Amino acid sequence: MKNVLLRISLLYVLCLHVAWAQPEPSTNALKHDSADATVTAKDSSPSSEAQTADLRTGVSEEVLVDTSNDGTGVAQHSYTFADLGQTGSLKMQGSESTLYVGFGSRLDQIVTGASLQLDFIPSPALMEVVSHLRVFLNDELMGVVTIQSEDSGAPVKADINLDPRFMSNFNQLKFELIGSVEQSCANPNDPSIWSEISSASRLNLTVKKTTVENELSLFPAPFFDARDFGDLNLPMVVPAGFGLQGLRAAAIMTSYFGSLADWRDTQFPLFQNHLPERHSIVFLTNRDRPTFLANFPTINSPSIQVINHPQDKFAKLLLVMGQDEQALTQAVLGLVAGNPLMSGPMAEITAIKDIPTRAAYDAPRWINTARPVTFAELIDGPYQLQTRGVDPAPIDLNFRLPPDLFLWQAKGTPLQLNYRYSPLAQDNSASRLSMRVNGIFSKGIPLDTSGESKSDVVRLPMIEQGVAGSQAATLPGFRLGERNTLSFVFSFVASTDGICQPKQGAENFAVMDESSSIDFSGFAHYLEMPNLSVFAKSAYPFSRFADLSQTVVLLPEAPSKHEVQLLLDVMGRIGKETGLAAYHMSLQHQWQASSLSDKDVLVIAKQAEQAFDWSEQDLAHLLSAQGERSLGGKQSGEGAATLELQAQGQFASMVSFQSPFSSQRTVVVLNGQDGDSLSLITEAINNATGEFLFGAAAAIRPASVTSFESEDTYFVGELPVLQLIWYHFSGHPVLIALIAVFLVVVFSVLVWRALRVVAAKRLAQGEEDE
Repeated sequence: MKNVLLRISLLYVLCLHVAWAQPEPSTNALKHDSADATVTAKDSSPSSEAQTADLRTGVSEEVLVDTSNDGTGVAQHSYTFADLGQTGSLKMQGSESTLYVGFGSRLDQIVTGASLQLDFIPSPALMEVVSHLRVFLNDELMGVVTIQSEDSGAPVKADINLDPRFMSNFNQLKFELIGSVEQSCANPNDPSIWSEISSASRLNLTVKKTTVENELSLFPAPFFDARDFGDLNLPMVVPAGFGLQGLRAAAIMTSYFGSLADWRDTQFPLFQNHLPERHSIVFLTNRDRPTFLANFPTINSPSIQVINHPQDKFAKLLLVMGQDEQALTQAVLGLVAGNPLMSGPMAEITAIKDIPTRAAYDAPRWINTARPVTFAELIDGPYQLQTRGVDPAPIDLNFRLPPDLFLWQAKGTPLQLNYRYSPLAQDNSASRLSMRVNGIFSKGIPLDTSGESKSDVVRLPMIEQGVAGSQAATLPGFRLGERNTLSFVFSFVASTDGICQPKQGAENFAVMDESSSIDFSGFAHYLEMPNLSVFAKSAYPFSRFADLSQTVVLLPEAPSKHEVQLLLDVMGRIGKETGLAAYHMSLQHQWQASSLSDKDVLVIAKQAEQAFDWSEQDLAHLLSAQGERSLGGKQSGEGAATLELQAQGQFASMVSFQSPFSSQRTVVVLNGQDGDSLSLITEAINNATGEFLFGAAAAIRPASVTSFESEDTYFVGELPVLQLIWYHFSGHPVLIALIAVFLVVVFSVLVWRALRVVAAKRLAQGEEDE
C-alpha cells in the first residue's frame, strides 16, 4: 500500500512540475519588443507537406536515437554557490539569522535527485547540543546539521539529501542558524553567534531529460530557459552561401538571445553544413540551406517551425525559413517582435509593419536618465527590497548608466527614500541605515523608534570625471556603463535589560518601499573618445541607440566562417548590454561616405587593412595584422612611441578612431591576423573588459592584452556653452589665471573709462550751471 501511495504522489509531483514549467511571457519582452511592432502571424498545424518534411529529415519518435551517455537521458549537474551568483562566503550573524541561495529547473528536465555538499565554519563560541544549522528547500525542512564542540571554529562538511518532490521552476535554499553561547543567558543577538558558509559549497542535481511539445508558445524555451542559471550556449546553423541579408537575420537573432541572457555569458557556435548535438537555431531559404535539410520542401512564405532533432529525441530545432534572404529577415523580425502571439508547432509571418526606431539612451538595461526612476522599476519582484535577521543582509539595487553621462562637478544625484523597519525598543543612535555604492560607504542615516522613514531626501555623492585631456584614473565610485550596485544595509544594535534579556527582538525586518526613487535627470551626455573601455563594458557608442539604428557593420566580401562567428558573438554581446534585439542594424561591404555618413561603424575582418578601400589616413589608425606590425601611440603612463616589427603567431587587434565621415561618430575595427585569431577578440571582450581594454587601440595575443592611448582625441555629445568652456579650460589652471587677470584688467579699464565719462559729464554740467 505504501508503494502505491508513493507512486501516486510521485506521479502527482511530476504532473505539477510539468504544469509549473509553462513559462510566463517575459515582462521585458512584452514591454520593449511587442510594443515596437505590429506582427500578424498565422499559426499552422502541421500540413501534409510539413509532415513529409519531418519524415525526410528522420524526425520520428520511433527511430530517434538517444545520444546521452547511458541511453537513459539522465544527466548530472553540479554547481558551486559561486556558480549560483554568490560571491565570497555567506555570513550569518545571530541566532535565527537566515540566508538564501536560489537556483532553477529547466523546462525540459525533471530533477530526480538532489544533494547538498555544505562547507561552513561555525563560531568557536557556539555551544553543542543547542547550536545547529537548519536547511530548507522551498520552505520545506530538508535536514539539520548539529554543531559539535570539536567543530567550533573549524571547517565543517555536511552532506544533505534534498527531496526532489519539492522542486519547482525556481527553487530556494534557506539556511537558518540556531545558536547559543551561554546556558544561563540566551541572548540571540550575541555577536559571538555566527557562521559562514563557503561559496565552494556544492549543489548536485540528477536530472531526467524530457521531451517537450513542438510548441511556439513555449518560446524562447527550450532554446533559452530563464530557469537555467547556467551560461547560454546556443548553436546557430547558417549556410555558407548566405549574403548580407541572411547574415543580418542571423545577427539580429543572436542579439535577441543576448538580450535574454542578461548576466549569463553567451556563446553562439556557428555551424554551416552539419547538425549540432543539442537545441539549435537553423536558418534556411530555398536557395541556401544546410546539407542535412537538402530535401526540405519548398518554402513559400516567412515561417517559423519547431521540429524534433533527428538524432536526439530530447533536443529541438527551431527552423527560421524564408523564400529568400529578405523573407528570412521578415521571419526573424516576426519571431523576435511577435513571439507572444505565436502558438502551435509552426507560424507563418503574413505581415509585419515597420518597427519604429528607438530614441537615444532608452536601452532597457540602462536606467532612465530623463526622469526619476522608482525602485520598483529596478527589481524583478518585491522580495528584492526586503530583508530580515539579526544582522539583515543588504538590500541591493543593480542598475547601469550610459557611459557618456557627464558628471564633472556634479553635486550628486537625489534619492527619495521611503522605508520601514522593526521599531527600536528605544532611541539608539548606534542603529542606522548605511548606503554603499559599489561597495564604498556613501551615507548613514540613524534609525529611531518610529519604524519608518521621515520621507528622507538624500543626495548620493558622485565621483567626478577627470578634466578634459586627462587620462588619470578616478576613484572607484560609479563605474559608468558597468553594472552598478546601490546597497542599503540596516544595522540594528540591541541593548539589554539587566544581564541577559535583549530589548530588541531576535529577528528584525526591513523593507525599502517601491515608491523610493533615484534621479539621474539633468546630466548632459559628453565623453572623450576614442575609448575601447566603454565599447568592451557597454558596447558604446553602438548601444546609444539600442536597436542599432545608427550603426553600420562592415564585413569583407565573401566573409569567412570566423568573421561570421565574430559577428554573431559581438551582436549577442551588444544585445546582452542593451536588453534589446538589434532590429535596425545595417550590414554592408563597402567603405564609402554615402552610406557611412552620420553612422557609427563597426568593422569586422581578418587583415582589415586589405579588405576595404581604406585611405592612407584611415590606415594610419590600424594595427597591422600581418607579419609586419606597426603601431603609433603610448601605453598608460608612458611616452609616445612608434613601433614596427615582424612576428608570427596568433594576433588580433581592436582599434577605435573618429569617423572620417562625421565628427561625432566613431569607428571600431576588430581585426585579426587570420580567422583563428579573431576568436581572441571575443575572449578579450568577455574576460578582460575592465582592466585591460581601454584607450584607442589594443593588441591581443593568446596570453595578454595590451592597450594603447592616443593623443588624437575627440569628444562626442553636447554641453551647455559655459560648461563646455569651463570644462575644457579647467585642465589649464595657469591659462585660467592669466585669462582671469586679463579680464580683471579689461573690466577695470572699462569701469575707469566709464567713470571718466560720468565725471566729464558732471564737470560739463557744473560749468553750465555756473
